[in-house]
Amino acid sequence: MGHQVTAVEPDARMRAAFADAAQLLPAETRVRVRLLAGDVTALDRTTGSAAYDAVLCHGVLMYLPAAGPAVGALASRLAPGGAPVAGGPQR
Repeated sequence: MGHQVTAVEPDARMRAAFADAAQLLPAETRVRVRLLAGDVTALDRTTGSAAYDAVLCHGVLMYLPAAGPAVGALASRLAPGGAPVAGGPQR
């Protein structure tokens, strides 16, 4: 749909898998996707003060000792009128 996508991932192995999968995307899509090393609870260090129209979080919250700080960090990244989207594992 033409969105710019910023993904944040703390695990080097997952970043490598992401990069491999991204190579399968069409070139016009791949140029709109960037992957950053970082942690959901430390987004300021990773993305600065960037705000986003949509913030997605899939397959993450259930692994955290407390979801509240992560949800708060993600919500703080929403641009005015932005949409939060959270989800668990696909069934």
